[in-house]
Amino acid sequence: MGSEMCIRDRFHSARNILRKSPERVKELHLKLGRATDRSLEIEALAEKHGIVVERCSRQQLENQFGKSHQGIAIRCSDAKIFDERFLISLVKKIGAEGFFLMLDGVTDPRNLGACLRAAEGAGVDAVIVPRNKSVGMTPSVEKVASGAAELVPLVMVSNISRTILRMQELGIWVFGTSLDTQKSIYEFDFRGPSMVVLGSEETGMKKSTQDKCDYLGKIPMVGQLNSLNVSVAAGILLFEALRQRVENPVTCR
Repeated sequence: MGSEMCIRDRFHSARNILRKSPERVKELHLKLGRATDRSLEIEALAEKHGIVVERCSRQQLENQFGKSHQGIAIRCSDAKIFDERFLISLVKKIGAEGFFLMLDGVTDPRNLGACLRAAEGAGVDAVIVPRNKSVGMTPSVEKVASGAAELVPLVMVSNISRTILRMQELGIWVFGTSLDTQKSIYEFDFRGPSMVVLGSEETGMKKSTQDKCDYLGKIPMVGQLNSLNVSVAAGILLFEALRQRVENPVTCR
């Protein structure tokens, strides 16, 4: 994604990028002062990969990177974006254990970052978004994701509908949400190879996308509002799926 750089100023996300993608690191700054277990771990990872650590005062860090840092700042190149060929190869490799999240038209980087973070926590193998009318991997996305961008592949596809059909051909069952159904998402069986599909923040899932899902359900709600933020909805579905897959796993549907 060009030469744009992103900043990591949290130990958790910095540790992840040093472990998973050290080649992306351009600069590594640590606050001067007493060494801690976290800073020693960061220094060891940096030394392992030949990355020079620059020691700075708190004021120097704040002048360069703002006040949100935890005594660390990494300047790095953008995270890698994957394509359809990678996705198909991944599906074939993991087979019956596949677990995916597809976001159809999410444009807010904070929402995509939060979805990536939820996806990583729930054990999702890849997050899939369209190339058009969707936010990509921006510095804001990576910051909100808090390290998940290095752990969960973000796949950009040309055509959402075609990708759904291809996933189904490869044995993945596709679960979407709709307000126009009485079926609850808690009636879904996520234990087999599964993909959760959610729509955009403003309009939800397109009708053409809903029509291609194997199952449609709604999140039960008792309040007066009938919709949730997409990252909240993603968390609910993904962790219900994780609960099922951990408590009563199956190898095939």
